[in-house]
Amino acid sequence: MKIIASSLLAIGMLLGADMKSGDADAVRQAERAWAQAALKGDVAALGQVLSDDLTYTHGSGRPENKAQYLEAIRSGAQKYEALDYDDVTVRVYGNTAVVNSELHIRTVSSGQLSSSHSRFLHVYVKQGNVWRMVAHQSTRIT
Repeated sequence: MKIIASSLLAIGMLLGADMKSGDADAVRQAERAWAQAALKGDVAALGQVLSDDLTYTHGSGRPENKAQYLEAIRSGAQKYEALDYDDVTVRVYGNTAVVNSELHIRTVSSGQLSSSHSRFLHVYVKQGNVWRMVAHQSTRIT
């Protein structure tokens, strides 16, 4: 009986690890989708990646909700020129995932070119079967 219980526990742990690994891959895919859509200024694609209750906090500390962020992209007030990742770490906690990344970013915001080396913190939540970004926080590395 102990052998069967131990085997079942081991199988359950392996399956859980596989599910977690699959979720981490799906979150990485969502992160790539965000970066590609942001660089292209693709508001429709961004709308699919971002949660309706998004909090997007820029490196300046200025917060935006989903509608404000998408409008800034749509109008051209916010434009991403480059997002070059140095490092990405994904940690999954059930239906929530935390993405830490370091990257070099070039943007044009209200006509002003800005270039920085930054750390990003993205939080994704699995809504149905889709991982959506619910929070963004960037901090410049000085």
